[in-house]
Amino acid sequence: MINVDANTMAEFARGSNLIWSAPVQIAVTLALLNKLIGRGTWAGFGFVLFSFFIQAFIMPIAVKAQKGVMEGGDARLKAVRELFQGIRVIKLRAWEDVFLEKLTALRQVQVTALKTFYFAAMVFLSLTQLTPVVSEWT
Repeated sequence: MINVDANTMAEFARGSNLIWSAPVQIAVTLALLNKLIGRGTWAGFGFVLFSFFIQAFIMPIAVKAQKGVMEGGDARLKAVRELFQGIRVIKLRAWEDVFLEKLTALRQVQVTALKTFYFAAMVFLSLTQLTPVVSEWT
């Protein structure tokens, strides 16, 4: 827990300057591109803004799926721990199939959340990578 908190604080220290520097960088870049290219700058910038709105729709889906992956993993780990702690009773009573079904169902929940997460990440990264190419065409 301490490592996660320390890492979060380090990321905040590195990223906190973006609060003021990112708008300045964007404004200067747009001004220079407008002087160099002209009106095409604003078409490209409009597409970039459009892609930001699409990404803002997709990222909550990815975050929700990531939480589902973590919760599914926790539930599956709890079930495996329970299985290992009671392995003698399970073998004695021949409950292997019951626990196998339980673990398979928990794994399926986790796999479904993983598929959703990776699909959302794929769309997000595709938009991120394609935005400069498409904005160059405009």
